[in-house]
Amino acid sequence: SSRVEGLLYEDAGEGFGEHRISRVIGESRNDQIVIRRVTEGSLPSVRESEEIHLLGLERASSIEGSISHQQRGNKLVIQVPIDWTELKVATEATEST
Repeated sequence: SSRVEGLLYEDAGEGFGEHRISRVIGESRNDQIVIRRVTEGSLPSVRESEEIHLLGLERASSIEGSISHQQRGNKLVIQVPIDWTELKVATEATEST
């Protein structure tokens, strides 16, 4: 399994007062990519949705937790609601027997 983690710090513009820290953790296991987000802080979001860009992903067989998605060249662009906490991207079709 592969894992990646990142942080995003947002504030009202001056570096003090209300803020929000978003920790984004992505893991690839077998034929699935799971991306989780944990936020802390009291800064309200001004956005209605966010975009996740998965580079080098040619296609996904299913996506749980998204509003919509589209392929743009060699990346998959996934629109998620502003309050998202988990996104599951299946990279291979599951065959049923």
